[in-house]
Amino acid sequence: MSPLEERYQSAPMVNLFKDAFAQSTQQTLLLELERVQKAFGVTPTKDTSYYVSENTRLIRMKVGLSIIEKKLYGVLAKLDHLAVKYADTPCANSLDHDEQTTIGKHFALILQDFLWDYQALKNYEIPFLGVKGSRGSQTALLKQFEGDEKKVTELDALLTEAMGFTQTMTLATHTYSRKIDLLIHSKLSHIASSAHTMAQTLKDLSYLGETSKMRLKHLYELSKEKTESFLTVDAILELTLLSLDALSIRTTDVKPVNTGRAKSQVMELHDHLKLFNILKH
Repeated sequence: MSPLEERYQSAPMVNLFKDAFAQSTQQTLLLELERVQKAFGVTPTKDTSYYVSENTRLIRMKVGLSIIEKKLYGVLAKLDHLAVKYADTPCANSLDHDEQTTIGKHFALILQDFLWDYQALKNYEIPFLGVKGSRGSQTALLKQFEGDEKKVTELDALLTEAMGFTQTMTLATHTYSRKIDLLIHSKLSHIASSAHTMAQTLKDLSYLGETSKMRLKHLYELSKEKTESFLTVDAILELTLLSLDALSIRTTDVKPVNTGRAKSQVMELHDHLKLFNILKH
């Protein structure tokens, strides 16, 4: 197992790229092809090497994107929670000390980037190669159906549905178009870019001491839930230390601040997620 695999990949993604998954998928492809061809009353195709190898790659990518899509959904939910929670907590606007915004808006900006990535991923459907033969012309199938092109199309459609796809490539050679690889690479690059932006934002907030204010607010809320009349000694000590930590960063923290429409913008994005059922609240 490589360090990248051990440290960063989830178990479902690791299993996806193991030989066992490929072998199981290839067997399923052959069985489904045989089943469909028998349903049409024709002899199972013998030349299936490209059909098996190319469609296995497409299935692997399809499953991989579905794993990432589910994880992105979790990221959206967590960022939306943080954006709303800190929607009115003032902080510096990145490294510009002369302008104020809110911590919630910082999270909402990250959320917006990931939202675009999620929508692009969710709206993209990888097409199935189907059975195109050794040259992509489906000559063998056409010969089996005595020139009936409609039956060739129907067989491809049934096989596509059986393998969990919604569309088949109309044009192809013996392989699927490598443009698909490029499109998927682009979508993954966009997600990586959003993750980099998130890391940089958290780094900036930490440098400015804003993460201390987040911990302060969280601790206060927890303490308030536990008792309405008093705080524990440990809680008072930590509240004091965190307060000093946060307030020592800038004297502007003790002055009235104007964060403009920051909170309203955060809530508009939150309402958009609910309106279009992107997140189920």
